[in-house]
Amino acid sequence: MKRTVSMFRQDSAFVMDALLLPSCALCGEPASPASRLCSSCQDAIPRQVWAVDNAPANIRSSWFLLPYKGMGGQLVRCAKYGAQPLLIREMSRILARAAASSLGFVDALVPVPSTYMRNLRRGFSLPWAFSRTLARAMGLPCRRYLAHAHSLPQAGLARKERILNIAGAIKRRGSVESGSVLLLVDDVATTGATASTCASVLLDSGAAAVHLLTFASALS
Repeated sequence: MKRTVSMFRQDSAFVMDALLLPSCALCGEPASPASRLCSSCQDAIPRQVWAVDNAPANIRSSWFLLPYKGMGGQLVRCAKYGAQPLLIREMSRILARAAASSLGFVDALVPVPSTYMRNLRRGFSLPWAFSRTLARAMGLPCRRYLAHAHSLPQAGLARKERILNIAGAIKRRGSVESGSVLLLVDDVATTGATASTCASVLLDSGAAAVHLLTFASALS
Protein backbone atom coordinates (compact mmCIF):
# COMPACT_ATOMS: atom_id res chain seq x y z
CA MET A 1 0.00 0.00 0.00
CA LYS A 2 2.80 2.41 0.96
CA ARG A 3 4.63 1.58 -2.27
CA THR A 4 1.41 2.19 -4.25
CA VAL A 5 0.98 5.63 -2.65
CA SER A 6 4.59 6.52 -3.46
CA MET A 7 4.20 5.41 -7.09
CA PHE A 8 0.96 7.42 -7.39
CA ARG A 9 2.72 10.53 -6.12
CA GLN A 10 5.56 10.09 -8.62
CA ASP A 11 3.20 9.45 -11.56
CA SER A 12 1.02 12.43 -10.63
CA ALA A 13 4.06 14.70 -10.41
CA PHE A 14 5.28 13.39 -13.77
CA VAL A 15 1.96 14.25 -15.45
CA MET A 16 1.87 17.74 -13.93
CA ASP A 17 5.51 18.31 -14.87
CA ALA A 18 4.78 17.39 -18.48
CA LEU A 19 1.72 19.66 -18.72
CA LEU A 20 3.51 22.79 -17.53
CA LEU A 21 5.45 24.96 -19.98
CA PRO A 22 8.96 23.47 -19.66
CA SER A 23 11.98 25.61 -18.83
CA CYS A 24 15.54 24.50 -18.19
CA ALA A 25 16.18 23.62 -14.55
CA LEU A 26 19.61 25.23 -14.78
CA CYS A 27 19.32 28.41 -16.86
CA GLY A 28 15.56 28.95 -17.31
CA GLU A 29 15.70 28.87 -21.10
CA PRO A 30 13.15 26.79 -23.08
CA ALA A 31 13.82 23.09 -22.54
CA SER A 32 12.82 19.77 -24.00
CA PRO A 33 9.49 18.60 -22.51
CA ALA A 34 11.11 15.20 -21.96
CA SER A 35 14.10 16.31 -19.90
CA ARG A 36 13.79 19.80 -18.34
CA LEU A 37 17.25 20.66 -19.69
CA CYS A 38 17.91 22.92 -22.65
CA SER A 39 20.22 21.78 -25.43
CA SER A 40 23.05 24.11 -24.32
CA CYS A 41 23.07 22.75 -20.75
CA GLN A 42 22.86 19.18 -22.00
CA ASP A 43 25.88 19.79 -24.23
CA ALA A 44 27.84 21.11 -21.23
CA ILE A 45 27.49 17.83 -19.33
CA PRO A 46 30.44 15.42 -19.81
CA ARG A 47 29.95 12.18 -21.70
CA GLN A 48 32.21 10.21 -19.37
CA VAL A 49 32.78 9.76 -15.64
CA TRP A 50 35.98 10.75 -13.87
CA ALA A 51 38.01 9.02 -11.16
CA VAL A 52 38.70 10.73 -7.83
CA ASP A 53 42.38 10.75 -6.86
CA ASN A 54 41.73 10.13 -3.16
CA ALA A 55 38.79 7.78 -2.64
CA PRO A 56 37.08 7.68 0.77
CA ALA A 57 38.05 5.00 3.30
CA ASN A 58 36.84 1.49 2.41
CA ILE A 59 36.22 2.55 -1.22
CA ARG A 60 38.43 0.88 -3.88
CA SER A 61 37.80 3.63 -6.45
CA SER A 62 35.47 6.62 -6.63
CA TRP A 63 33.90 8.02 -9.81
CA PHE A 64 31.75 11.06 -10.59
CA LEU A 65 30.14 12.82 -13.53
CA LEU A 66 30.29 16.48 -12.45
CA PRO A 67 31.98 18.50 -9.70
CA TYR A 68 29.54 19.41 -6.96
CA LYS A 69 30.49 23.08 -7.22
CA GLY A 70 28.53 24.56 -10.11
CA MET A 71 26.30 22.58 -12.45
CA GLY A 72 26.60 19.25 -10.61
CA GLY A 73 25.39 20.57 -7.28
CA GLN A 74 22.70 22.69 -8.91
CA LEU A 75 21.25 19.70 -10.76
CA VAL A 76 21.26 17.51 -7.65
CA ARG A 77 19.55 20.19 -5.56
CA CYS A 78 16.92 20.83 -8.26
CA ALA A 79 16.16 17.12 -8.51
CA LYS A 80 16.27 16.36 -4.79
CA TYR A 81 14.36 19.33 -3.44
CA GLY A 82 12.34 20.40 -6.47
CA ALA A 83 10.56 17.05 -7.04
CA GLN A 84 11.03 17.15 -10.83
CA PRO A 85 10.46 13.63 -12.18
CA LEU A 86 11.39 14.53 -15.76
CA LEU A 87 14.70 15.96 -14.60
CA ILE A 88 15.41 12.91 -12.44
CA ARG A 89 14.80 10.58 -15.37
CA GLU A 90 17.04 12.63 -17.63
CA MET A 91 19.83 12.76 -15.04
CA SER A 92 19.55 8.99 -14.62
CA ARG A 93 19.90 8.45 -18.37
CA ILE A 94 22.83 10.87 -18.61
CA LEU A 95 24.70 9.14 -15.76
CA ALA A 96 24.02 5.69 -17.19
CA ARG A 97 25.23 6.70 -20.64
CA ALA A 98 28.45 8.16 -19.21
CA ALA A 99 29.25 5.38 -16.72
CA ALA A 100 28.13 2.11 -18.31
CA SER A 101 31.24 1.56 -20.43
CA SER A 102 33.71 2.59 -17.70
CA LEU A 103 32.52 0.49 -14.77
CA GLY A 104 32.01 -2.95 -16.28
CA PHE A 105 34.23 -4.59 -13.66
CA VAL A 106 31.50 -4.72 -10.99
CA ASP A 107 29.02 -7.53 -10.26
CA ALA A 108 26.06 -5.52 -8.93
CA LEU A 109 24.92 -2.01 -8.05
CA VAL A 110 23.90 -0.91 -4.56
CA PRO A 111 22.06 2.40 -4.00
CA VAL A 112 23.01 4.37 -0.91
CA PRO A 113 19.89 4.20 1.28
CA SER A 114 17.93 7.04 2.80
CA THR A 115 15.60 6.85 5.76
CA TYR A 116 12.05 5.58 5.22
CA MET A 117 10.51 8.90 6.28
CA ARG A 118 12.78 10.89 3.96
CA ASN A 119 11.83 8.70 1.00
CA LEU A 120 8.15 8.92 1.92
CA ARG A 121 8.26 12.71 2.21
CA ARG A 122 10.02 13.17 -1.13
CA GLY A 123 8.27 10.32 -2.94
CA PHE A 124 11.51 9.17 -4.60
CA SER A 125 15.16 8.28 -4.02
CA LEU A 126 17.82 9.69 -6.35
CA PRO A 127 20.37 6.92 -5.64
CA TRP A 128 17.72 4.30 -6.40
CA ALA A 129 16.68 6.03 -9.64
CA PHE A 130 20.31 6.31 -10.76
CA SER A 131 21.11 2.71 -9.78
CA ARG A 132 18.08 1.21 -11.49
CA THR A 133 18.71 3.00 -14.80
CA LEU A 134 22.43 2.21 -14.80
CA ALA A 135 21.83 -1.43 -13.86
CA ARG A 136 19.54 -1.83 -16.88
CA ALA A 137 22.13 -0.22 -19.15
CA MET A 138 24.88 -2.52 -17.85
CA GLY A 139 22.76 -5.67 -17.66
CA LEU A 140 23.55 -6.05 -13.96
CA PRO A 141 21.42 -6.58 -10.85
CA CYS A 142 20.54 -3.69 -8.56
CA ARG A 143 20.65 -4.86 -4.93
CA ARG A 144 19.14 -3.13 -1.92
CA TYR A 145 21.70 -4.55 0.47
CA LEU A 146 21.58 -1.57 2.84
CA ALA A 147 19.01 0.13 5.05
CA HIS A 148 19.24 3.52 6.75
CA ALA A 149 18.01 3.90 10.31
CA HIS A 150 17.03 7.33 11.58
CA SER A 151 19.71 10.02 11.52
CA LEU A 152 19.89 13.75 10.96
CA PRO A 153 20.30 14.93 7.34
CA GLN A 154 23.99 15.10 6.42
CA ALA A 155 23.61 18.40 4.53
CA GLY A 156 25.18 21.27 6.41
CA LEU A 157 27.24 19.11 8.79
CA ALA A 158 31.03 19.29 9.01
CA ARG A 159 33.08 16.18 8.24
CA LYS A 160 33.47 15.05 11.88
CA GLU A 161 29.77 15.69 12.50
CA ARG A 162 28.85 13.66 9.41
CA ILE A 163 30.96 10.71 10.59
CA LEU A 164 29.35 10.75 14.04
CA ASN A 165 25.87 11.25 12.59
CA ILE A 166 26.05 8.31 10.16
CA ALA A 167 27.85 5.92 12.54
CA GLY A 168 25.55 3.01 13.30
CA ALA A 169 22.79 4.32 11.02
CA ILE A 170 23.59 2.04 8.05
CA LYS A 171 22.51 -1.58 8.46
CA ARG A 172 22.76 -4.64 6.25
CA ARG A 173 19.54 -5.65 4.55
CA GLY A 174 19.56 -9.27 3.40
CA SER A 175 22.64 -11.32 2.57
CA VAL A 176 25.49 -9.99 0.43
CA GLU A 177 26.96 -12.41 -2.11
CA SER A 178 30.38 -13.43 -0.83
CA GLY A 179 33.29 -12.21 -2.92
CA SER A 180 31.18 -9.83 -5.01
CA VAL A 181 32.52 -6.54 -6.38
CA LEU A 182 29.90 -3.87 -5.76
CA LEU A 183 29.25 -0.39 -7.12
CA LEU A 184 27.78 1.93 -4.51
CA VAL A 185 25.66 4.64 -6.15
CA ASP A 186 24.76 8.00 -4.62
CA ASP A 187 23.64 11.42 -5.86
CA VAL A 188 26.54 13.33 -4.32
CA ALA A 189 29.73 12.82 -2.32
CA THR A 190 30.84 15.75 -0.20
CA THR A 191 33.10 14.36 2.56
CA GLY A 192 32.71 10.66 1.72
CA ALA A 193 31.52 9.79 5.24
CA THR A 194 28.26 8.15 4.16
CA ALA A 195 29.91 6.16 1.34
CA SER A 196 32.69 5.01 3.65
CA THR A 197 30.19 3.76 6.24
CA CYS A 198 28.11 1.97 3.60
CA ALA A 199 31.22 0.32 2.15
CA SER A 200 32.33 -0.83 5.60
CA VAL A 201 29.01 -2.61 6.14
CA LEU A 202 29.19 -4.26 2.69
CA LEU A 203 32.79 -5.41 3.20
CA ASP A 204 31.98 -6.80 6.66
CA SER A 205 29.07 -8.66 5.04
CA GLY A 206 31.27 -10.49 2.53
CA ALA A 207 31.86 -8.17 -0.43
CA ALA A 208 35.36 -8.37 -1.92
CA ALA A 209 35.51 -4.71 -2.96
CA VAL A 210 33.30 -1.63 -3.10
CA HIS A 211 33.56 1.14 -5.70
CA LEU A 212 31.61 4.41 -5.66
CA LEU A 213 29.77 6.35 -8.35
CA THR A 214 28.08 9.69 -7.74
CA PHE A 215 26.41 12.16 -10.06
CA ALA A 216 28.30 15.03 -8.40
CA SER A 217 31.32 15.07 -6.13
CA ALA A 218 33.19 17.52 -3.92
CA LEU A 219 36.01 15.01 -3.44
CA SER A 220 39.38 15.60 -5.09
